[in-house]
Amino acid sequence: MKTGVMYSQKISRCSQIFRATVDAYRAAVEYFISVCMKEWDRLSALPSPTYRMNALETMTHMTARRPFVPYDFDHADRRFYKFPSYLRRAACMEAIGKVSSWKSSLANWEKTNSG
Repeated sequence: MKTGVMYSQKISRCSQIFRATVDAYRAAVEYFISVCMKEWDRLSALPSPTYRMNALETMTHMTARRPFVPYDFDHADRRFYKFPSYLRRAACMEAIGKVSSWKSSLANWEKTNSG
């Protein structure tokens, strides 16, 4: 039996091949941030990030059981059509984290500067 060692190595010469994927992912995060900002009162009431991600996905992703959603991510932009679910969920979690961090930083800043 042969064994091998696997380690992480930086891709230096062909990093441009990932540019379209990275751009689409960043656009998806921006889209989810805008939805999170609009619906933060609803999302922040949920107990954990997983529940928040599920709620955000429920608001933005159409399925056969859920043909109507308030924010249609899948048809918002041509780049999001057939967007992989693992990237969509990662973008949801990143957006929730960024909005949550921003909201708590803003609350802390307002608390320290109010007096």
